[in-house]
Amino acid sequence: MSQHDYDIANQTFPNTRSDLNLALKGLASTSSGTSAPSTTYANQFWMDTSSNTLYIRNEDNDANIPVLVLDQTNDTVEYFKSDSIRTALIEFTDGDDALSIADGGALTTAGNLSIGGSNNELRFYEGSNYVGFEAPALSGDKIWVLPTADGSSGQFIKTDGSGTLSFATPASVVYPTISGVSPSVVTNSATNVTISGAGFVTIPSVELQASTGAIVNANSVTFTNATTLVANVTLPVDGAYFVRVENPDGLAVRSSSAILTVSDAPVWQTASGSIGTFSAGSSISVQVTATGDATLAYSIASGSLAGGLSLNTSNGTISGTNSGTSESTTFTATIRVTDGQGQTSDRSFSMTIEVGMANSMTFN
Repeated sequence: MSQHDYDIANQTFPNTRSDLNLALKGLASTSSGTSAPSTTYANQFWMDTSSNTLYIRNEDNDANIPVLVLDQTNDTVEYFKSDSIRTALIEFTDGDDALSIADGGALTTAGNLSIGGSNNELRFYEGSNYVGFEAPALSGDKIWVLPTADGSSGQFIKTDGSGTLSFATPASVVYPTISGVSPSVVTNSATNVTISGAGFVTIPSVELQASTGAIVNANSVTFTNATTLVANVTLPVDGAYFVRVENPDGLAVRSSSAILTVSDAPVWQTASGSIGTFSAGSSISVQVTATGDATLAYSIASGSLAGGLSLNTSNGTISGTNSGTSESTTFTATIRVTDGQGQTSDRSFSMTIEVGMANSMTFN
């Protein structure tokens, strides 16, 4: 370490030679020392040995400008001390251009670019916002090889499991559909319901969803094929239900409307069998009745009424003036009652038309 004022005074030759040697040592050591030289010159170098910082004197010779810091342990330059570096191109070369930073920030390297430390990110800025990438905790190196060309619209990047990435087209997603059920009206007891549609995968789950939000799972589901399922259902509460089918892969569909109705079939209140014996040509009015949870309609399913009589389809009244017969005759008819959901219940009734009942005489 040596410093000098670089002013050779008039003196004897031996002293002059000694003074010159000291000045040369100061130049050779860049005026190294723990403090700045007491005599300074514009653009003079000074190596601060206390901080290993190299300074250069400014043009006005009134301040020292830090240039760089030397790592004396590893014999490297750790970093530039100045806040900014203004040059069109910075190159670090070792026989070739190992790293270059061009004006505008473009970074070019001939080797690997590494970001050291833990939890450090590679950031890409757009204004004040950025997208960052950070390596997870790793027990070894991981390298991904990018595809050689761009993919098509809608494709995604996949890996082969060995680090090679490529573009792939997603598999088409096929949701199941429901077109209808049969029967569409069931009672509260366990019933097999056939569900028609498409895209069913063995074996899906089936739910019945009431308009109230209540959900009932099917007792069992039988997979027939991709278009047909048979669900055994027990629905204790009357009402209209949506049908929901979910495949094992999670793809599901719910019917667009409540396509399954739970309703009790009509119940006959009038006992089967004879509803009366009437004289020929008499006026008749007798009613057969049933109950149900919807509007009921009556009809003749089979057989016939006595001539001149008709069935009121709204209330089940059999009325009219019978046309009579030549002899006593029993007429039998099966009457069907149908509710608003199309459920039916049949019952057989009979009536007898007697000849000679009214104003008759008996001879012995």
